[in-house]
Amino acid sequence: HALQAVIITTLPTAGTLTLSGVAVSANQSIALTNLGNLVYTPTANANGNSYATIGFKVQDAGGTTNGGVDTSISANTLTVNVSAVNDIPVITSGSSGTVAENAATTTVIYTASATDADAGDTRTYSLKAATGDVSLLNINATTGAVTLKASADYETIPSYSFTVVATDTANTSTEQAVTVAVTNVNEAPTINAITTTARNEQLDTTALTATIPVTFTDVDLTDVGHTASITGVVASDTITGLTLTNPQLLALVNPGTVTKASGSSSGSLNMNFSAPATALDYLAQNEVLTLTYTVAVDDGDGGVTPQTFAVNITGTNDIPTITTGTTDVTGAVTEDTAVVGTTLTDTGTITFNDLDLTDAHTVSVEKVSGTLGGTLTFGSVSESATTTAGS
Repeated sequence: HALQAVIITTLPTAGTLTLSGVAVSANQSIALTNLGNLVYTPTANANGNSYATIGFKVQDAGGTTNGGVDTSISANTLTVNVSAVNDIPVITSGSSGTVAENAATTTVIYTASATDADAGDTRTYSLKAATGDVSLLNINATTGAVTLKASADYETIPSYSFTVVATDTANTSTEQAVTVAVTNVNEAPTINAITTTARNEQLDTTALTATIPVTFTDVDLTDVGHTASITGVVASDTITGLTLTNPQLLALVNPGTVTKASGSSSGSLNMNFSAPATALDYLAQNEVLTLTYTVAVDDGDGGVTPQTFAVNITGTNDIPTITTGTTDVTGAVTEDTAVVGTTLTDTGTITFNDLDLTDAHTVSVEKVSGTLGGTLTFGSVSESATTTAGS
């Protein structure tokens, strides 16, 4: 007789048995016409010989009339062997990350990781070529650690995009798109070198002035509201005779207002130097006073940068001024009042001032009027390099 049905006497020892997607129960009869819908499914990622057994009986179309038997008396056993197939790796690492701006190139910005159901299978990691910012990155094939080829700069690249690839020993692979954001870090402004300012001492009472331009860059383009201050000053070269105190020297420079627009990296300011003429009168011709200042630019976000600049002041010659009153300048002798043969004499002191403290002086005379003979002689000039007075 022809086969009519199969009776499942024992369910699979592993895996599942379904009929048209519905789980089969023990002793369920499955018609011959429906056997094509009977499906065995092993447990995921499981394999091996004699992996599972299924018990069954067969039934023919002869029926049971007159004591006939249409079903096999003993159950049969179906042994299932499951062949191993390669499983694709599964990436378990995320799709995003962060890295601080200016981080060292050794900093790991992302670590790729994956699992593989195939026991003992190893994985290697790579970056998918010609995608995103892959040319700026390195990856360790064994650990999956992704590092930068150059330090991160938020203003240039605010984020890195790339695709990591995990590949198993069977050369099957899976991919994961990743974006790593760069965390912006405040960067201090950079002040360009400031040109030395050279001025000559004034010969009148007008203040000695100069405008000193300063330029700087700040790569944090949105930073605005910068301020500047004069934080230090050192006087050198000819300082004997300089009476201004350090705070007074600092006050000679007004840093002015800083200009920088949002979206631009360039900024500037004009410092104004103004010194009273009387404070510099002590300088003799060609003597130089050097004032070395420090200016600091503050971006308001904790970034402060100092830069030094110099103001060189060269002395000019100040004419000495005779300060003696008319009594001392005028001398007189009376004819015939002395013994014959004795020289008639008179003496006096001429005093003067010279603002140029280190000037050495000489004295000469020029007759303005009169015909009387005689000799006029001068003693040595008395003076000091620390005072203006002489005689």
